[in-house]
This record gives sequence, structure tokens and C-alpha cells, in this order.
Amino acid sequence: MSKKITIDGFNGTGKTTLAKALAKRLDFTYMSTGIIFRSLSYCLIKDEIDVKDIERIGQIFENMQLKLPNNKSKLVVVNGEDVTEEIMDMQYAILASKISNNDLLQSMVRDYIRQYAEDKDIIIDGRDTGRLLFPNADLKLALIADKIRNQRLHYNKQLSKLMK
Repeated sequence: MSKKITIDGFNGTGKTTLAKALAKRLDFTYMSTGIIFRSLSYCLIKDEIDVKDIERIGQIFENMQLKLPNNKSKLVVVNGEDVTEEIMDMQYAILASKISNNDLLQSMVRDYIRQYAEDKDIIIDGRDTGRLLFPNADLKLALIADKIRNQRLHYNKQLSKLMK
């Protein structure tokens, strides 16, 4: 039976850093809910889809061909296109944050992740991964890092201003 480890926490707490390091050490597959929402954001920006058109966004997600990083590859491929570096741009993070608050899209992404992770030993980071995604995970961690988080968020705001 496959094992599940979840790492919850707000933006900037170090979830991804910890999750990637643990996944490498334990030889688990790493996954991030943020990567999925950023990949969807990539499609929305590319196709100029209105962020309020949730039904259309749901259709795009259902039809999106997504290849996620695994233990052998760090690539994120959306509809045949390597978007690994591009989706790290702040515009995708901002849009991902907006659309990830929609209940329908959250449910769709959770269903996708559960199916993807069904037969894998996996470490997943993101908000509410332990509470909503895998409530019966083998290990659930929650990170709180106010000082580091504040430093990271300040840095990201400054970087965002420079990029405008």
C-alpha cells in the first residue's frame, strides 16, 4: 500500500523546500498543489480566458494534458509544452492564488491529485493537503514560519514591483 505525506502551510513557510528534500531522501514522488494551479494559470493566460469564467476554466482543466515532476524528471509539461521555468513567474503565482480559492476548481484538483497519487508513495505540499486532500495521510505536517514567511513575502513584493 502506498504512503502519503502532506505538508501544509501558508505561502513562504518552506513547504516546497521541505517536501522536495524529504521526497528525495525517502525516494517518494513529490507533488505540489501550486504546480497544478500554476499550470492551469498558464493555460488561462495563454488563451486569454476570463478568470471569472469558472465553467470554462473547469473545462480547460479537464482537457489539460499535464505531466508533473517525478523522481526521474523535474519537468512540468502542459499540453506538450515544457513550462517548468515559465510557471515560476509571478504572474502565474498571482493568478493561481485567485483561482485556487474557487470551490469547484479545488475539488477538481483534489480529485486529480488523488487519482494521480493512488499507487504512489508521495509527498505533497500545499494548503489544506492534510485536512482536505489526504485526511488519512500516514504523516501530516503543518509549517508555521512567520519570520521567514514575512521575509519571503517582502522579497516577492519587491521583485514583483521591479518586474512591472
